[in-house]
Amino acid sequence: MSTLTPEKSDNPLAMSDRPPVINDFSIVAATANGTGSQSANLTILRSFFKMGIPVHGKNIFPSNIQGLPTWYHIRVSHEGYVARPGQAEILIAFNRATVNDDIMELPSGGVCIYNADWKSVPEREDITYYPVPVKEFVMESGVGNAKMRSYIANMVYVGALAQLIDIPLESIQEALNFQFNGKAKAVESNMIVVRMAYNHFAENVTKQDPYKVEKMDKTEGLILMTGNEAAGLGSVFGGVSFAAWYPITPSTSVIDAFSDHLPAFRTDPETGKAN
Repeated sequence: MSTLTPEKSDNPLAMSDRPPVINDFSIVAATANGTGSQSANLTILRSFFKMGIPVHGKNIFPSNIQGLPTWYHIRVSHEGYVARPGQAEILIAFNRATVNDDIMELPSGGVCIYNADWKSVPEREDITYYPVPVKEFVMESGVGNAKMRSYIANMVYVGALAQLIDIPLESIQEALNFQFNGKAKAVESNMIVVRMAYNHFAENVTKQDPYKVEKMDKTEGLILMTGNEAAGLGSVFGGVSFAAWYPITPSTSVIDAFSDHLPAFRTDPETGKAN
């Protein structure tokens, strides 16, 4: 993997000397499609929401097959802004195929959480790097078979990010409970890896960046859902009663939401029959 050196910014502040940036930054998770990253990213998104922080998520990738790149953008804004800025301040670099370009796109003073199993990544002196040993944590977790371990690998960056920017573990667990419909085994399998990364960062990593989150009360009475879920729910209320679908990312969750909501909202409570 080649090493690229960008131009440095004029008189950048020392990483540790910058004032705190609280509830006002963006995160981009660069991963490969089909690796379970959607669950990890939605867990992070819902954790912010559970903390009462206005947040918005956006998946950036075309319909594609497993293994191709995907980028998930999360905007945290105490003012409630949802538009994505030109550059995200925090990069989760978990796709080796795109890591060079992903790191080059970080603004000066940005943060890169990356997979320490890789031999090298592009070097920059104006950003902060946080390596995380993904393979070590996944193997030590003892979770599931090889396929299951590949899915929970992305939960490593959930734990690392949580410790780094002060997301409480209870918020992560609440989000996972929602994500996996309260299935205790699935939640605990993921939380094992989350805790391992969280504890590793707490014990071995010195924070060198200003980004963090704090609890607010701006999401009370609101609902967090994806655009695909909203489309599925809208179809139910719009009168659709039949749908045929080819399952492919990123559209599958539309039909998933449709099939979940249809029996709940279009069933006669007295007869139990569809109406």
